[in-house]
Amino acid sequence: MNKRVWIISALTLLLLPATAWAQRPEVDCNTLPEADMQRFYELSGEMSQAVDDQNFEEALSVAKQAMAMCTSDTYTEYTLARLYDLTNDCPDAFYHYEVLANRPDSVKKENADIYKELNKHLKNIRKKCGDAVTVEVTCPTPETRLQIASNNVDTVCPYYGKLMPGSYTVMLSKPDYVTVKETINVDPNSSGNFTMPELYEVSKQGTIRVRCPRGASKFVLTDSKGNV
Repeated sequence: MNKRVWIISALTLLLLPATAWAQRPEVDCNTLPEADMQRFYELSGEMSQAVDDQNFEEALSVAKQAMAMCTSDTYTEYTLARLYDLTNDCPDAFYHYEVLANRPDSVKKENADIYKELNKHLKNIRKKCGDAVTVEVTCPTPETRLQIASNNVDTVCPYYGKLMPGSYTVMLSKPDYVTVKETINVDPNSSGNFTMPELYEVSKQGTIRVRCPRGASKFVLTDSKGNV
């Protein structure tokens, strides 16, 4: 049996039935330079082996590395969706199923087995977390690390995925830069697009001292535009 078909079947059998998509940048895997293409295939092999070994944490890590290189490979996207499903990350599983559902013709042409399974999985996942909102989180500072602890998101910005409605604490970090904590409110009635603040180098951070007049209990610090 073809290795990829076996992995798809294995993921399906190992899982119990699970009871305005942000347009991420798309990279065609066929346009990768030869060296990058070779690395992508190596990652695909490592991902398949990790699934074969039932090491789903490793498989998920490798799948995300492969997806960071290019986004058009149906097998990688489907495997990532199933792994999120298996590790009970319903919103992100929903997101990647939906990505595939938005390109049915190419999925059917590339992998008929995945095409046959896709609608069933998408229907099941909607029952489980159909309220999940598609979000896009972008950062003006290149190579910003973005963490959403309550949703196990830990990636280099930008982030494209789904989150359940609610408030989330976002940690933004980069070596030699001041770490920033932000809060985002995910609402099904909003656009789901969030732009994080710019990070500043630690070397540019200073210390201020404020002496308040007698009787004053607080002060308000504003920038040059009057923003608190």
